[in-house]
Amino acid sequence: MVYEFCRDKESGPRFRPAIGYGMSQLFRRYRNYRKPSKTGAEVKLIGEEYHVSWLPQERLFRVDFNADYWKTRLFEGLRTPPADADGHPVDGSVELYYSTDANEHITVAKHFTAERPQETFTPGVGSEIRWIKEKRDNHYLDVAASIGWEWHLLGARLIRKPAPPPAKPNTPPPERPFLTPDGRPYLLSERD
Repeated sequence: MVYEFCRDKESGPRFRPAIGYGMSQLFRRYRNYRKPSKTGAEVKLIGEEYHVSWLPQERLFRVDFNADYWKTRLFEGLRTPPADADGHPVDGSVELYYSTDANEHITVAKHFTAERPQETFTPGVGSEIRWIKEKRDNHYLDVAASIGWEWHLLGARLIRKPAPPPAKPNTPPPERPFLTPDGRPYLLSERD
Protein backbone atom coordinates (compact mmCIF):
# COMPACT_ATOMS: atom_id res chain seq x y z
CA MET A 1 0.00 0.00 0.00
CA VAL A 2 2.79 2.48 0.89
CA TYR A 3 4.80 1.44 -2.17
CA GLU A 4 1.74 1.95 -4.39
CA PHE A 5 1.22 5.47 -3.00
CA CYS A 6 4.90 6.35 -3.56
CA ARG A 7 4.81 5.01 -7.13
CA ASP A 8 1.63 6.89 -8.02
CA LYS A 9 2.13 9.63 -10.65
CA GLU A 10 0.23 12.16 -8.55
CA SER A 11 2.59 11.57 -5.61
CA GLY A 12 5.55 12.35 -7.83
CA PRO A 13 9.09 12.08 -6.50
CA ARG A 14 8.15 13.81 -3.22
CA PHE A 15 7.52 10.67 -1.18
CA ARG A 16 9.78 7.76 -0.29
CA PRO A 17 8.96 4.74 1.84
CA ALA A 18 11.14 4.35 4.93
CA ILE A 19 11.79 1.59 7.45
CA GLY A 20 13.06 2.40 10.92
CA TYR A 21 15.12 -0.34 12.53
CA GLY A 22 15.12 -0.46 16.32
CA MET A 23 14.42 -2.53 19.41
CA SER A 24 10.83 -1.33 19.64
CA GLN A 25 9.93 -2.94 16.29
CA LEU A 26 7.38 -5.71 16.46
CA PHE A 27 9.11 -7.93 13.89
CA ARG A 28 12.56 -9.26 14.76
CA ARG A 29 13.98 -8.64 11.28
CA TYR A 30 13.52 -4.87 11.78
CA ARG A 31 15.24 -4.67 15.18
CA ASN A 32 18.88 -4.32 14.14
CA TYR A 33 20.00 -1.73 11.62
CA ARG A 34 22.90 -2.86 9.43
CA LYS A 35 24.69 0.03 7.80
CA PRO A 36 26.07 -0.99 4.39
CA SER A 37 29.78 -0.49 3.79
CA LYS A 38 29.57 0.65 0.16
CA THR A 39 27.19 1.73 -2.57
CA GLY A 40 26.35 -0.41 -5.57
CA ALA A 41 23.44 -1.74 -7.63
CA GLU A 42 20.99 -1.57 -4.73
CA VAL A 43 22.47 0.82 -2.14
CA LYS A 44 22.64 4.25 -3.78
CA LEU A 45 23.55 6.49 -0.84
CA ILE A 46 24.95 5.95 2.66
CA GLY A 47 24.27 8.64 5.26
CA GLU A 48 24.59 9.03 9.01
CA GLU A 49 22.88 5.88 10.29
CA TYR A 50 20.63 5.62 7.22
CA HIS A 51 20.93 4.56 3.60
CA VAL A 52 18.88 4.81 0.41
CA SER A 53 18.30 1.64 -1.61
CA TRP A 54 16.83 1.05 -5.05
CA LEU A 55 14.18 -1.69 -5.03
CA PRO A 56 14.00 -2.97 -8.62
CA GLN A 57 10.92 -5.15 -8.06
CA GLU A 58 9.04 -2.20 -6.57
CA ARG A 59 10.59 0.36 -8.98
CA LEU A 60 11.32 2.91 -6.25
CA PHE A 61 13.84 4.08 -3.66
CA ARG A 62 13.48 3.23 0.04
CA VAL A 63 15.24 4.71 3.06
CA ASP A 64 16.34 2.37 5.86
CA PHE A 65 17.45 4.07 9.07
CA ASN A 66 18.57 3.38 12.63
CA ALA A 67 15.59 4.56 14.66
CA ASP A 68 17.35 4.03 17.99
CA TYR A 69 20.23 6.32 16.93
CA TRP A 70 17.92 9.12 15.75
CA LYS A 71 15.76 8.90 18.90
CA THR A 72 18.92 9.33 20.95
CA ARG A 73 19.91 12.37 18.88
CA LEU A 74 16.42 13.84 19.35
CA PHE A 75 16.66 13.51 23.14
CA GLU A 76 20.16 15.01 23.15
CA GLY A 77 18.63 18.04 21.46
CA LEU A 78 15.72 18.17 23.90
CA ARG A 79 18.18 18.10 26.83
CA THR A 80 20.27 20.93 25.34
CA PRO A 81 19.16 24.29 26.74
CA PRO A 82 17.76 26.65 24.09
CA ALA A 83 19.95 29.55 25.23
CA ASP A 84 23.14 30.08 27.20
CA ALA A 85 23.51 32.35 30.25
CA ASP A 86 23.85 35.41 27.98
CA GLY A 87 20.65 34.56 26.06
CA HIS A 88 22.41 33.40 22.88
CA PRO A 89 20.91 30.35 21.10
CA VAL A 90 22.67 27.04 21.74
CA ASP A 91 23.53 24.86 18.72
CA GLY A 92 21.64 21.57 18.57
CA SER A 93 18.83 22.57 20.91
CA VAL A 94 15.38 21.16 20.13
CA GLU A 95 12.33 22.82 21.63
CA LEU A 96 8.59 22.72 21.16
CA TYR A 97 6.63 25.78 20.11
CA TYR A 98 5.25 28.07 22.83
CA SER A 99 1.62 27.86 23.87
CA THR A 100 -0.39 29.60 26.58
CA ASP A 101 -2.38 26.37 27.01
CA ALA A 102 -0.69 24.31 29.73
CA ASN A 103 -2.06 21.10 28.18
CA GLU A 104 -0.92 21.84 24.61
CA HIS A 105 1.99 19.38 24.62
CA ILE A 106 0.53 16.60 26.81
CA THR A 107 0.01 14.19 23.89
CA VAL A 108 3.51 14.84 22.55
CA ALA A 109 4.97 14.26 26.02
CA LYS A 110 3.09 10.96 26.37
CA HIS A 111 4.34 9.76 22.99
CA PHE A 112 7.93 10.90 23.68
CA THR A 113 7.93 8.96 26.98
CA ALA A 114 6.38 5.79 25.54
CA GLU A 115 9.90 4.39 25.10
CA ARG A 116 12.98 4.52 27.29
CA PRO A 117 16.64 4.32 26.37
CA GLN A 118 18.68 1.35 27.56
CA GLU A 119 22.42 0.99 27.07
CA THR A 120 23.47 -2.45 25.82
CA PHE A 121 26.81 -3.98 24.95
CA THR A 122 27.15 -5.92 21.71
CA PRO A 123 30.38 -7.89 21.12
CA GLY A 124 32.27 -6.46 18.17
CA VAL A 125 30.16 -3.28 18.20
CA GLY A 126 30.48 -1.91 21.74
CA SER A 127 27.98 -0.01 23.84
CA GLU A 128 24.94 1.39 22.12
CA ILE A 129 21.62 2.89 23.15
CA ARG A 130 18.50 0.91 22.32
CA TRP A 131 14.99 2.19 22.85
CA ILE A 132 12.56 -0.12 24.66
CA LYS A 133 8.84 0.39 24.04
CA GLU A 134 6.81 0.63 27.25
CA LYS A 135 3.54 2.07 25.93
CA ARG A 136 1.72 1.60 22.67
CA ASP A 137 1.35 5.20 21.48
CA ASN A 138 4.81 6.32 20.36
CA HIS A 139 3.98 7.67 16.89
CA TYR A 140 5.04 11.28 17.57
CA LEU A 141 8.38 10.00 18.88
CA ASP A 142 8.93 7.98 15.70
CA VAL A 143 8.03 10.96 13.49
CA ALA A 144 10.21 13.40 15.45
CA ALA A 145 13.18 11.00 15.31
CA SER A 146 12.70 10.56 11.56
CA ILE A 147 13.07 14.29 11.02
CA GLY A 148 16.75 13.97 11.95
CA TRP A 149 17.76 11.68 9.09
CA GLU A 150 15.42 13.53 6.72
CA TRP A 151 17.17 16.84 7.40
CA HIS A 152 20.54 15.12 7.07
CA LEU A 153 19.49 13.63 3.72
CA LEU A 154 18.49 17.11 2.55
CA GLY A 155 21.91 18.47 3.52
CA ALA A 156 21.29 20.08 6.92
CA ARG A 157 24.20 19.75 9.32
CA LEU A 158 24.86 20.94 12.83
CA ILE A 159 28.11 22.85 12.60
CA ARG A 160 29.78 23.10 15.95
CA LYS A 161 31.57 26.34 16.72
CA PRO A 162 35.27 25.83 17.32
CA ALA A 163 36.34 25.87 20.93
CA PRO A 164 37.78 29.18 22.05
CA PRO A 165 41.58 29.27 22.17
CA PRO A 166 43.06 28.44 25.54
CA ALA A 167 43.50 31.43 27.83
CA LYS A 168 47.00 32.85 28.12
CA PRO A 169 48.63 32.10 31.45
CA ASN A 170 48.43 34.89 33.96
CA THR A 171 51.70 36.81 33.98
CA PRO A 172 52.24 39.50 36.56
CA PRO A 173 52.18 43.02 35.14
CA PRO A 174 55.60 44.59 34.70
CA GLU A 175 56.79 46.49 37.71
CA ARG A 176 56.24 50.20 37.36
CA PRO A 177 59.03 52.41 38.63
CA PHE A 178 58.35 54.81 41.43
CA LEU A 179 57.41 58.17 39.94
CA THR A 180 57.81 61.71 41.14
CA PRO A 181 54.71 63.92 41.38
CA ASP A 182 55.46 65.34 37.93
CA GLY A 183 55.54 61.77 36.38
CA ARG A 184 59.32 61.32 36.01
CA PRO A 185 61.03 58.17 37.37
CA TYR A 186 62.10 58.65 40.96
CA LEU A 187 65.48 57.01 40.56
CA LEU A 188 68.04 58.93 38.51
CA SER A 189 69.25 55.66 36.94
CA GLU A 190 65.80 55.16 35.37
CA ARG A 191 65.58 58.64 33.84
CA ASP A 192 66.51 59.32 30.22
